[in-house]
Amino acid sequence: MYLKRFVELFIVYVISFALGSLIYGWNFFANYWFLILIGGIIGYIILIIPLTIMTIRKMTKRETASGENQPAQSRFSNVLAELPGNLYLATSDSDGNVSNSIVTYTQSEKQENVLYVVTDPKTKRAQNAVNHPQVAIASLYDPKLGTRFSSNQATVRVIQGKQAITELVNSTTALQGFDDNITNQAVLEITLTSAVIESFRDAPEVVKF
Repeated sequence: MYLKRFVELFIVYVISFALGSLIYGWNFFANYWFLILIGGIIGYIILIIPLTIMTIRKMTKRETASGENQPAQSRFSNVLAELPGNLYLATSDSDGNVSNSIVTYTQSEKQENVLYVVTDPKTKRAQNAVNHPQVAIASLYDPKLGTRFSSNQATVRVIQGKQAITELVNSTTALQGFDDNITNQAVLEITLTSAVIESFRDAPEVVKF
């Protein structure tokens, strides 16, 4: 809890205490216990309303920072939220040889069709992405309904260097705390132009961005 919150709570407490003390001093109530009850109820109301407002404001700020309150809560974002944070990433070299691997990803809080993958710059996928930005991805699936997504309409931008990655992390909440050694890694910024959502129950659905 920050100092600001302590100060806010102290101010609210002083106000509730002062109002309660004022009520105790009124003489038109004959019953002492009734005075205590009324003063306690009013003091509680004065205390709890500001606390509720401050809590709601804090939760709203947190949701906004994490992307939960962004307009990106569409069908695609909801599917991503239900699935494991891993996907299959297929890259190819200049000769057309395909390399496929399972990677951990995080979604941008600003653009739902942008995914980030942190990887060693020496990996085959990172080297392929530098020379051939066209990639394909496919998520793992939900074992209950088989919900999954895939896309072969995706391009990747490789971000390397401490300064460039630091600037990216500072402006991207999703990457903050994602990898402690991120400045020494390469960040693959995958941008989708469309994706296919499938399941055991529903027909394939094409989502365009």
